[in-house]
Amino acid sequence: MITSRSILSAIALASFLGVVGSLSAQIQAGFLGRRTVSITGFLEDFDTSGIADGNGVSLAANLPLTSNFDLGLSGYHEWISTNSFREKQLAASVIAYYEMSGFKPFADISVGNVWQSSTVRGIRYSDNNGFYSFGAGVEAPISDSTALTARVGHSEYFDAALGGHWNYVFGISHWFTEKAAVLVSVNFRESDSLIYSFGVGVCF
Repeated sequence: MITSRSILSAIALASFLGVVGSLSAQIQAGFLGRRTVSITGFLEDFDTSGIADGNGVSLAANLPLTSNFDLGLSGYHEWISTNSFREKQLAASVIAYYEMSGFKPFADISVGNVWQSSTVRGIRYSDNNGFYSFGAGVEAPISDSTALTARVGHSEYFDAALGGHWNYVFGISHWFTEKAAVLVSVNFRESDSLIYSFGVGVCF
């Protein structure tokens, strides 16, 4: 379950990165408009009792299309010990953004597919479903190499019977050099879970 210790740890780490970022040299902050690849590990803490924490790894790429549009590609693999649950996802997105005094408001739309499997009392179940999502937010620099990101989004399965959910993401990224970055985020999924992520990114 969510604990005050885990929340305080996330806040402390984000604060540390913000202080480090204020001391950095002239390096472009944020990920929008840059050609990047990132790998992230995450922990998912579910609100529902009786479900173990989920652990996973994700891979994402951001590719500029024009001066105000990016293509995003992402995928992840998550595993939960409860009923040997596994989930894999692949998605593609288009992000539109506009720079205003360093701030970058953005909107995005994605389509993808989710594959799920579990084993209950020795019987294996599996399913896969397509989904779409959309959202909006802002990437805000707090130094030449550090940026905060906030996003509100909604995801929905193409099968209406499966429903959807809102999510709220707050993150911070810091470029230690022109090519290497670290990123931390917290994702609040509506009435479902809280996801803590920590990863590294490379600009190429």
